[in-house]
Amino acid sequence: QSNTFEGVYAQSKAIISSKNYIFQPRFVFNNKKRQAIAANTNSLVVNKGKATVTISPLEFSNIDTLQLNGKITNYKADFNDDTKTSTVEFKIEKLEEVFSFYITVATNGNVFLVVNSSKAYQLSYTGKIIGN
Repeated sequence: QSNTFEGVYAQSKAIISSKNYIFQPRFVFNNKKRQAIAANTNSLVVNKGKATVTISPLEFSNIDTLQLNGKITNYKADFNDDTKTSTVEFKIEKLEEVFSFYITVATNGNVFLVVNSSKAYQLSYTGKIIGN
């Protein structure tokens, strides 16, 4: 199984290092609820120094679908060769609001995205990451 994890880790490391990838969410969740979302209409596309984001919140929440198209700042990727995990963080500003993105690729290839808004809300997702 170690070889499987090595392969998953090497692939995710290459994808993240390219700074040209797509996160496709499958579920949105909070501490009370988890809900499937449409993969064909939700994505986070990272293309070098820019990102295009369209991701839905939980149904019946007071948060609108997050739609951003902007410049990425403070991009940082870390790769832990011991645990075979990858993490990425960056920010995107839209008017007076700053969105912080945190992506974690687990050893088994599961991908988690957390989006924090400077307006005091958080969105959490699970999904997959693919090269663009």
